[in-house]
Amino acid sequence: MKLDVDPGRAELERQRRKLQVALADCKACPRTSPHPRYLWEGDPRAAVVFLVAAPHPGAPGVSAFAAPGGSLLPVYAATILPGSSTAILAATACPGPLPKWSAMEACRSLWGKYLELHRPRVVVALGARAHDALRPQRSFPEGRAKPEVVRGVVMGATYHPAALPPGTAAVDGAVRADLERIRGCVDSIANRRL
Repeated sequence: MKLDVDPGRAELERQRRKLQVALADCKACPRTSPHPRYLWEGDPRAAVVFLVAAPHPGAPGVSAFAAPGGSLLPVYAATILPGSSTAILAATACPGPLPKWSAMEACRSLWGKYLELHRPRVVVALGARAHDALRPQRSFPEGRAKPEVVRGVVMGATYHPAALPPGTAAVDGAVRADLERIRGCVDSIANRRL
């Protein structure tokens, strides 16, 4: 008896392994870290992807979603697209302090391939540095105020949850306004397709 295997999932996994090999061999910039390099964490078929400047510097196997800021991302995703799965994509592969622009540019081809491969419906840049990597032609305040559709993907920005003052509600104030603008952009695309 042969099991029914999704050929799309098998190809996705093959392409992901290929990207992981390229990532392990990357010498595009001088940025290094004692922690493992990675760009993607979460559901490979996530509808909502959050772009961060650098990956969470946890020990191997420690999820960025377990960090205080990361634990808010499923709430953010549910605000944008209820019932959606989510993932985190980093603009640089080496964990550590905020990367310089040159490091994010050096990794652009790798994280860009992850976006092409996974094809999320929504990409949200968390913080000014991640926003600048995603949409360098706009300022962070302008990017927060005006999400846009690029090749069928809604791109927006908001504050990184780790930058919020302690005790701030998960989705409150300016963050809520940002997420609702992004959701409005998603809804307008859905309405055009009807």
